[in-house]
Amino acid sequence: MAHHKPLERPRWSASQKAEIMKLQSHGMDELHARAGKRYDAIIHALPKPLPIDTSILDIGCGAVCTGKLFNSSNTTYLDPLLDNFKRSFPGELPNGEFIAGIAEDIAKPDNSYDFILCLNTLSFVLNPELVLHEIKRLLKTDGTFVISIMTWPELFARFHYLKTRIFSLGELQSRLYCYTYRGIKNTLQRHFEIIDEIQLHAETVPLAQEWMFICQHQEPSRNNES
Repeated sequence: MAHHKPLERPRWSASQKAEIMKLQSHGMDELHARAGKRYDAIIHALPKPLPIDTSILDIGCGAVCTGKLFNSSNTTYLDPLLDNFKRSFPGELPNGEFIAGIAEDIAKPDNSYDFILCLNTLSFVLNPELVLHEIKRLLKTDGTFVISIMTWPELFARFHYLKTRIFSLGELQSRLYCYTYRGIKNTLQRHFEIIDEIQLHAETVPLAQEWMFICQHQEPSRNNES
C-alpha cells in the first residue's frame, strides 16, 4: 500500500513498548551485525566517501546508532526511545547530539543535513508521510537520503493494514505499517528522486524482503509538475 492513513497515538505508544521489549531480547553484538550489513551496502552505493565534517542525521537510530560508522564529527541521533537505550545499554551509545523525540517534528532549521539515514524505521513511526516531509525539509539541496525498509507481498500488507485497525492494543506488534515494494517506491517518489536501490537479505523474516533506496531531492522541473 502506498499512502497509509496514520494510526492514532495510543497505537504508536503501544508499538514503542513492544519495540523496547523486543530490543532488550537481543544482544548488542547481534544488533551491530545487522547494522553492519546495511552500512556496507550504503558504502558500496555511494559514489565517494563522506567527508569527516558531513552533517548526518540518523533517524530512528536505535541502540546501535549506525550513523556513528561514518566517523563524522557532526552527527545527530534521533529516536523516541533514546532514554530507554541509555538505561538498557549504558556506555554503549556513541558521542554526538541526541534527540529523544519523534521524527514527525524535528526542531532543526531547514537544510540542516548533508546526509540523512532512516534505516528500518519508517514502518514504526506515527505518521510516515510527515516523516518524509521532515526529511525533505531538513535535507540540503545537494544532500543524500538513505532509507531501508522491509517490504511485503500485497495480500500480507493489506491484512496487516486491516489488523492494526480492528484488533485491540494488546494484539498489536511493534510494526505499525507494512509496505509493498511498489508501495514504498511510489511513496518515496512523491518526495524524492531515487538514485539507486539495493535488495538486502532479510534472514529471519518470512515473506519479507529488505530494500535500501538512495535518494536525493527531485529536480525543480519535476517538483513543478507534481
